[in-house]
Amino acid sequence: MSLSQYWQANKHTLLRINASTLVLLLVVQAAAWYPILSASQDRLDRQTAQRDKEMNQERKRHTYVKALQQLQLKEATWARYSVKASDNENELEWHIDGAASLAQWQRILESVEEHFALSLLSVSWHLQPNGEWQGTLGFQVNPPKRQREYHNWLPSRLGAERFVQADWQLLSTMRIADVTAALIAHKEQRYWVREGSWLPDMGLAVNRVTTSAVTLMAKDGSQPTVTIMETGGSHD
Repeated sequence: MSLSQYWQANKHTLLRINASTLVLLLVVQAAAWYPILSASQDRLDRQTAQRDKEMNQERKRHTYVKALQQLQLKEATWARYSVKASDNENELEWHIDGAASLAQWQRILESVEEHFALSLLSVSWHLQPNGEWQGTLGFQVNPPKRQREYHNWLPSRLGAERFVQADWQLLSTMRIADVTAALIAHKEQRYWVREGSWLPDMGLAVNRVTTSAVTLMAKDGSQPTVTIMETGGSHD
């Protein structure tokens, strides 16, 4: 039998065998390539998800920063505030300064912290003769947080105790050059003070010190005086 005759007689069988072999080869090849292709697809999916996450975070950050830049504190006409980029362009700082009562400062700072996550960078407080507080504060603007802890950035507690004259006494004074210092007592506690000293627990600043009296300044602007207790007095 010639080759031509053999082919004609067995071509259907040979075609079935070749087709089966081809399918088998394709299955084997697909099985070999599947882990590689699957890993590549997983890696691509992760990269796409990470890119989408970063883009979403950037959009949120842009909205967050824009809201801070457009912040209007209608109740704080006494304050000046601004947003600026720090040395690292990706970090922002928020600054505020002005003079107001501690209650006004508290309301403003709480209203800002309600919407923005801040951490204190710098602070300076000065009690004015009218009882207002001149404050200059700088904050780092942190990424948005759903839960934010409360911060008390005030120089004194709003509920500081009332001044009671009988609880205070001037014990001693000392003058060196142009500076006069005084030793005063509040109940069982004693403090060396001079002009400009600050007693945070009582919410009092030392306004003036002489050899006979210490004039304090309360948060409401009142100026109680501590003097040397006279011998034979009611507190002797």
